[in-house]
Amino acid sequence: MVAEPCPERLAAPPPELVGRGEQLSRSMAAISDTPRGRTVVVSGAAGSGKTALLDVACRHACELGFRVLSIAGTPGEADTPFAGVHQLVHALGCWGDEARQYQRVIDEALRSPSGEQLETVRVAMALLGLLDAVEKRQSVLVCIDDGQWLDAPSRTAMIFAARRSAGRSLTVVLAIPATAGKILSGDGRAVEIELSPLERGDAAVLLDRQPSVPRGLRREQVLTAAAGN
Repeated sequence: MVAEPCPERLAAPPPELVGRGEQLSRSMAAISDTPRGRTVVVSGAAGSGKTALLDVACRHACELGFRVLSIAGTPGEADTPFAGVHQLVHALGCWGDEARQYQRVIDEALRSPSGEQLETVRVAMALLGLLDAVEKRQSVLVCIDDGQWLDAPSRTAMIFAARRSAGRSLTVVLAIPATAGKILSGDGRAVEIELSPLERGDAAVLLDRQPSVPRGLRREQVLTAAAGN
């Protein structure tokens, strides 16, 4: 799992997304809804544009003055409690005495992780405390790609922190495959954005933007096989 600050992720902005205007508008509106904390879940099949949408969301947040932190789940750490929190805290850094008490709580959870609910709540509250140490209480966007591989205690702690972050504005944007199911238990408090397959016309426009564009029968075969993804 790798945490990245805003400039690195946005060094090469993605091209305009095709056929995703509504989804982009909803994600940007949720991010712009400060100082209320938000959780946004982006789901879709492989190749549907989840990562590209996350990149645009990060760029939008940077333009609004957010501190943007990007992490990606990996299968090897999916069962390691608070592995995601560890990467997030490392990326956030430390701001002296004010932050140390909160970092101690997280460090203790990392040394002897149990993943129990009470421990997860303590870590979530410590994350909120660390946000208060961000200069000028800057809003924070946590962007999580491959969220299905993020360890469950980290995911729960980050979402809990987002829900309790009124006045601090912690927004979590999580991308998962459509097959991952309801990670958030369907409680209705998350903004859920589904990337359904593109219409054939939009898929054709996207295909035409590729460096090597197939023609004739081969083009039709590619469009049919892709099925809008």
